[in-house]
Order: sequence, then C-alpha cells, then structure tokens
Amino acid sequence: FTFSLQVTDTQVPAVTTVKSFTLVVSPAPLVISNSGTLAPYTLGGGTYGSTTLTATGGIAPYTWAVAPASTLPAGLSLTGNVLSGTPTAPGTFTFSLQVTDSQIPAVTVSKSFTLVVTPAALVISTTSPLSPYTIGNGSYSVNLAATGGIAPYTWSVDPASSLPVGLGISGNVLSGNPTTAGTYTFNLQVTDSQVPAVTTVKAFTLVVSPALIINTSSPLPSYTVSPSQYYTQLSASGGVGSYTWSLQSGSMPPGMFLTAAGQLWGPVTGSGTYTFTIQVTDSQSTITSKVFTVNILSSVLSITTASSLPSYTVSVAQYYNQLSASGGSGSYTWTLLSGTMPPGMSLTATGQLWGPVTGPGTYTFTIQVTDSLLTTASQVFTLIVL
Repeated sequence: FTFSLQVTDTQVPAVTTVKSFTLVVSPAPLVISNSGTLAPYTLGGGTYGSTTLTATGGIAPYTWAVAPASTLPAGLSLTGNVLSGTPTAPGTFTFSLQVTDSQIPAVTVSKSFTLVVTPAALVISTTSPLSPYTIGNGSYSVNLAATGGIAPYTWSVDPASSLPVGLGISGNVLSGNPTTAGTYTFNLQVTDSQVPAVTTVKAFTLVVSPALIINTSSPLPSYTVSPSQYYTQLSASGGVGSYTWSLQSGSMPPGMFLTAAGQLWGPVTGSGTYTFTIQVTDSQSTITSKVFTVNILSSVLSITTASSLPSYTVSVAQYYNQLSASGGSGSYTWTLLSGTMPPGMSLTATGQLWGPVTGPGTYTFTIQVTDSLLTTASQVFTLIVL
C-alpha cells in the first residue's frame, strides 16, 4: 500500500510538508487445517461419506488437487474441496493433497493424509444344511465360499470336529464318498491372509441317506390270464424323499402298466415269460434299477385225469395209464408227491403210470405236475388192484 502523510507547524503563517509512504502487508501462511488422520472405514459398511477440506492463510479462493506424486485409494475422488466415495480394498493408505491460493505469484502447500480401510468381517457364506447325499450316488462335492477378510482363504476342519467317514477337504472343496448313513454335524473354519490372520468357524449339517435299493424280488408273482387284472406294488428303500418309478428297458406283458407310484397293473394278456428293467428315482435324482421277470399263464394248471384210476387185475400184461394235464405254460413234469403206489408200478416224468403191478388192494397216492414256469398242481389218485 502507498499513501502520503503531511505535517503542519504552528508558525504564522503555518508551513506544511508532505511525504509518500509504502506499507507491504503479507497474507498469513497458507495452511491445510484438516487432521492428517482421516476417519477409518470398514469395507461393506456403506458409503464412506465425505471429508470437506479446509485451509487458512494465503488468499482465497483456493484450488484443491491430489499432489502430483500421490494417488488416492481406489474408490475415492476429490471434487473441489470434498474428498468422497467408497473405498474398495482394505489397507492403510497414505497420500498427499495440495491447496493453491489466488495470490500472485500463487502459493501451493501440501499435506500427507492417512486412511485406514478395514476388511469386512470374515464370514462363511456357504449355507447349512449342506446338500444331502445318498450312498452309492457317485462322488459328493461342495464348493465352500467366504466373504470379507483378505483373500486368499485357507479352509480346514475345526480341530475339535471331524468329518463323516469318506469325506475330506482340499482347498475350498468338501468332497468324497460317505460310507455310513446318518445325520452329521461338524465345524469347518476359514482363515484369511491379513496380518494377524482372522479365523471364523461355522457348523454344518449333512444328511447321508442309505443306498437306494429296490426291495421287490424277482421273479414277480406269476399271473394266469383271466377277467381279473394283474396287480403288484413295487417297493424301495433308502435314498431321499419320495420315489418315482419308470420302465428303463425291455417290454412288459401286453396290457400291463407301470405307474409313477410303482404299481404294476392291468388286464394282462399273452402268455409267456417277460423280462424287463424297472428303475426308481428319489427326490435327489438318485437312480437304481432292477431286472424283473414275470410269468404269464394262459390258464390255470390242473390235472385232468380222473382221480379214480381204472382198476387192474394182476396178470402177465403190465399196467399202463397216461396222465394228462391242462393250462400252465410249456411242457409238464410229473412226480410222486406222497403216498405209495402199488408194487411194480412206476411213474415217468412224462406222466406214464406203468409196470408189472402185483399185490391186490386199494392204493391211494398224490401225484404232482410242474410246468416250465415251475407252477405246480397236484391230485390224489386211487387205484384198485384185483
């Protein structure tokens, strides 16, 4: 500033003299007034918010910037005098900000700031209970996952816990082939890479179900073609949840149907032996199958020869009578089931009663016939020998 001052004395007449003066007034030193330690932030805790930067001294207005050799933490930005954003990575970050005033020549000062970004809490995100497993349904495998902390993670079984027999953990994969059915509870733990490391533990439940098996035996009950319908309920055990039945391969007898509930039924026609494969699937898509055989008879097997055989008089001529049967399936095989035939009489497998019979009397015995499907019929016979 330049200005003039004058002085006047007291003589008469008075005398006045003037002199020019110069005064230099300098601004206060330019200073950034914010603390160098910023408020800490925990990842996952929402928006970091903002910090309004302030300065004193110099000549306003001020211009703010990141110092040339410095970098802000990822997720933060500087707009005007406001530092804002949401940090995306954990760590302790040190960076410099600078402010420039408006005097000529301009004055610039910088200040170092520190921001501590804490990792989010380490959490095991895999849910419990784990997916169930059925014994025999291939290999079991679950990928374990965690959030927070600092990756990479290290997975292990809690020392105070143990896995079901047949399971193991490698990396973040829980896998294997459990061998014993039951409901298992065990603890898994994960450790992150921060210093010092943080470990968190979570309890898991795994249901191991018995192997899925079809209990119904083969061959299925035989059936004789008649007005009544064929019916058999198939059964299974093990696995998980409800069962769904279906024909896997082969052909069932004409007129036979299989429901999803495992019912074999229908007005079956066409005699013969049929072989087909049926499968059952549980609610976890485990599948097992079994080959079945069913025998369909054209009619009921019966012996048609009268129970009172023709009488025989002991003589030189041998006794002979051909037994007969009907129904059943295929060829017949004849056998003596009980009782005693007359001395000298034999029964062939083809149903011939013959021989040089001796010993008068009345004889009662039971003969059985078996068809090719092992269906049997029997009848009591009486023979009078004179």
